[in-house]
Amino acid sequence: MNDYIRFFNIIGGIGILLFSFRYLNTIIESTVSRRFKPLVNRILSNQFNSFFTSFLGTILIQASSITVIGSMGLLSNSIITLEQGFFIALGASLGSAFKSWFFNVNVFSYSLTIIGISSILLIFFKRLIIKEALQLLLALGFAFLSFNIMSQILPDISQSEYFRNFITGYTTDSLKNQFVGILIGFFVTCLIQSSSAFIFLVITLANDNLLSFETGSLLILGANIGTTITPLIVSLEYEKNVKKLAVAYMIAKTLGVLITLFFFPYFINSIDILSKAYFLLPSNGTKVLGTHTIFNIINCIWWSIFYSFIFRFINIFLPDDSNSIKALPLVIRKMVSSNYKIAIEEIENQINKLETVTKNLTDYCLELMTITEVEINKKNTFQLFRKDFESLKDTVYEIILQLNKNNLGGVKNEYNKINFKFISQCNDFYSHALSFSMHLEQGIFVDYYTFPSSIRDNFEEFENFFNNIWLSVLLNKSTKEDFENINNVINQIEEEYFLLISQKNNYTHEHLTWIYESVSYLKKMVYSLTTIKKSINLVKMKDFEKK
Repeated sequence: MNDYIRFFNIIGGIGILLFSFRYLNTIIESTVSRRFKPLVNRILSNQFNSFFTSFLGTILIQASSITVIGSMGLLSNSIITLEQGFFIALGASLGSAFKSWFFNVNVFSYSLTIIGISSILLIFFKRLIIKEALQLLLALGFAFLSFNIMSQILPDISQSEYFRNFITGYTTDSLKNQFVGILIGFFVTCLIQSSSAFIFLVITLANDNLLSFETGSLLILGANIGTTITPLIVSLEYEKNVKKLAVAYMIAKTLGVLITLFFFPYFINSIDILSKAYFLLPSNGTKVLGTHTIFNIINCIWWSIFYSFIFRFINIFLPDDSNSIKALPLVIRKMVSSNYKIAIEEIENQINKLETVTKNLTDYCLELMTITEVEINKKNTFQLFRKDFESLKDTVYEIILQLNKNNLGGVKNEYNKINFKFISQCNDFYSHALSFSMHLEQGIFVDYYTFPSSIRDNFEEFENFFNNIWLSVLLNKSTKEDFENINNVINQIEEEYFLLISQKNNYTHEHLTWIYESVSYLKKMVYSLTTIKKSINLVKMKDFEKK
């Protein structure tokens, strides 16, 4: 294969791989977090269940990277905890080792078949749950396609002069040479982004006596580190918690390999003894496969006990944000609900975060409104984590529902009703603000619209009154005067708009329509804010009981 073709195949494969994982996470956000959240909560209810489910899932789909990156999507949507995600990664490692004993079929070669069938069926099936399942299958198909493309360079690697020289002249008699063997396994796995394909090649070469048992084992250990690079690359798109999971997975594998390397002669002898005990005449390939399996068994047992040390180390370099607005994972919500006092404190904490998310979105809208034509090219949009609001809202709902199952009665039930009503009204307000932000982004960053200066001059006054109203509602104060003032500003903006269209101007019909719809969104936001009554906002339990 031509070197240029080989290079572009690798680039294309990586691109398809990143696309498939991005698509997979989109499905997790839209489907798993909405439709299958209760089911996922039961299946992954604890660390053991997370490990065992991941173990079986990896054997089924034949790719540990997909399992690990799927857990990153669940973590990103606050469906699982960081610790659960880590145990899913451990289960994926062990599943990848065990499936090598029983499944030697290259499932990646069926990638185009999977993509073709799922794409065609998506045309004919209209039922939502079936379409979502087919979309998940399509994402897996694209991931398999990327692995298949990149693994096509393996025959070229195995037949290259450098690799042949390595096989014939390589010895494992020194720590330096052992380290070189691990590095080669690491870099080849990084290159093709598939440890399964590389491990299959190493076992094949070992069975043909082209690789010694020791050499094959070192390459396998290097591949175990290389398989962590794919999740690490994908995590760059996500928030800090997901990055922690990817780094923890890499550290667990790397430290496990380094510890094994320190005891490598004893480790190899142990594998040799075990292989001869279970197989009459074990081949080099069988012994290499034993290295892969025993290493992952020991590594999983070790880090399932001492995983907390990894997270303590990671927290030094990736500390949690003090103003984090992430919702509680499902398993933590259930634990919190068992203690009424803690549950009430957490409800108030989550509502505070929810208010912060909502205010951040409205601030973003108000900021967009003041952009001038000169600033458009300098202004960059940023991703608003809109899923945070839904996760926070679900957290409050679920904790309150769990509390109500305990038949609290009296004042405590009234308190829960107040919070339910507040969340509902806050949700309406957030929906208006979210639609407004999308409307502004479309107009400003796609169509390059701006507000006329006569209208824009009123926005600062509008923002001041709006912030006053927001504080008044949160602090449980009278807001009548502020509402009158902000309505006067909106009326002034409308008058400026009608004056604009009555005169000759250079604005297109679409631009003028966009301006008027923006004013309508402002009115909807103000009206929605009026429905958030002062008595339903974050009432502290002790103050409520006094009433």
